[in-house]
Amino acid sequence: MNRLQTYYFIGNLLSSSFNAKHKESLIQEFKSPDFNWSLFIALGSNHLVLQIIYCKLLGNQLTEYLPAEVNSHLREIYDLNLDRNMEIIKQIKAINLLLNSHGIAPLYMKGAGNIIDSLYSDLPERLMHDIDILVPGEHLEPVITALLNDGYRSFSEIKPEKLKTAKHYPPLSKTGNKVTLEVHRFPVGHQYTKIINTDEIWKERKQIDDYGTCYVMSDHHKIIHNFVHSQLMHHGHSYARVHLRDLYDLLMLTYREDIGLCLKGLKGQRNKAFSYLGLMQKVFQKESTERTKRNLFVRLYYFRYEINLRSRIFSLINFLIAIMFRSYIIIPIRSLKDKERRNSLPKKLFEKNWYKRHYRSLTRISKNKN
Repeated sequence: MNRLQTYYFIGNLLSSSFNAKHKESLIQEFKSPDFNWSLFIALGSNHLVLQIIYCKLLGNQLTEYLPAEVNSHLREIYDLNLDRNMEIIKQIKAINLLLNSHGIAPLYMKGAGNIIDSLYSDLPERLMHDIDILVPGEHLEPVITALLNDGYRSFSEIKPEKLKTAKHYPPLSKTGNKVTLEVHRFPVGHQYTKIINTDEIWKERKQIDDYGTCYVMSDHHKIIHNFVHSQLMHHGHSYARVHLRDLYDLLMLTYREDIGLCLKGLKGQRNKAFSYLGLMQKVFQKESTERTKRNLFVRLYYFRYEINLRSRIFSLINFLIAIMFRSYIIIPIRSLKDKERRNSLPKKLFEKNWYKRHYRSLTRISKNKN
């Protein structure tokens, strides 16, 4: 199988819990002497889903079809992430205990929120790099003070005048903890707060009782946040690149909420939203909605996405064109309306280190792109 075929094969495997018809085709592929195990592992790793892959293999009793070294490798990742997530849960409980003692109940976002809200059938399914909590603006300073007094430390500085508009406080770490903690006052970048913001999330928040007093987003807001975070903030739509981990989270949310209705209300972003929804349906072989079947923007997104998977060279060229267009055309245009950007842009244009940083960043990102 080539990259594109292997990608969709992984999609079938990740959705196998919900479609019994997939199991037989999975077995046939695993038995094939031409099955590319190296590509299978590499793509799963690039898309942050190796631990989910092993969960599905266990659940479908498919581990017997794996070569011994592949089974051992995946089992190790599964066990490590299980231990890691159990430690993260302990950290979440400790954070809640601390903040509850100060009369504050945090709201957990992204992976941490999904885990304590039991979105996944198996604890190791979600790979997490940090814990994200959201608090109303008036609680930000008391939360940071409580965490600093408890031993958390930040290795980054933030200017007090920028804290009012910053999405989150610099990452906080504490000796003995597995992951860093990010305390957000906004769930998304400032330019996207018209789509989803702290006040709206707080009104529809869900209380979680098993970890102390804390909250998670409503499923409706989880869907919107998943889209904004993946497709807009991380420019997944512009680059036609999405982690399977993000699509899998969206898949899991389809069994709780009508995603089409959630995304329908996104004024100005509907085509991007339905392109994202359509890709999820295609990857996991879910029935397409009318909005994704006939939408030209959705089809164009499929085309760009699949070309990226077929050709590494095209993928790199497409990525570099998109990022150059965004960085050197869109941002200067936006600076005309943004005084802070307008004042800082001329200084950057005449600073050699600014170009060096961009070059290093582009080189690093292009090497890591799947």
